[in-house]
Amino acid sequence: MSGGVEVVTSTATETSDPISHYFHQSPGHCSESLAAINRMRQNIQLCDVTLKVGIEGIHAHRVVLASTSPYFYAMFNDDMAEKAASEVVLHDVDHTALQLLVDYSYTGEIHITEDNVQVLLPASSLLQISSVREACCKFLMRQLHPSNCLGIRSFA
Repeated sequence: MSGGVEVVTSTATETSDPISHYFHQSPGHCSESLAAINRMRQNIQLCDVTLKVGIEGIHAHRVVLASTSPYFYAMFNDDMAEKAASEVVLHDVDHTALQLLVDYSYTGEIHITEDNVQVLLPASSLLQISSVREACCKFLMRQLHPSNCLGIRSFA
């Protein structure tokens, strides 16, 4: 008993003592819930914002974007025009990079390649998704070789 609350887990054995409180925890609850929200996004269900880059749109849920990106958190919470807009036009972001970052917001997974790192790094910096920005930097560091160091330096 801790602080007057008895914590019972699924491995506890039956006792004849009455339990005044019962604590239940489902280890996969958060990941399963986010996976369900991602399926809703893919089916364009309950989406409350469309991110536009050029003519293409990416449907999403504000709360998921705001939970991953301080940029979106500020956009959707501060007194900005985008706060209540159902469509948000983004400039200076590559559509492919934005799609990858939105996918990352829902899955926590992203594939960084030689083909996408040059658009993914600036997009993750702009949207303040530091974990992806750091992963891009690590990817570039692993790619560093005397034959390409000047090219990577000019990119940075």
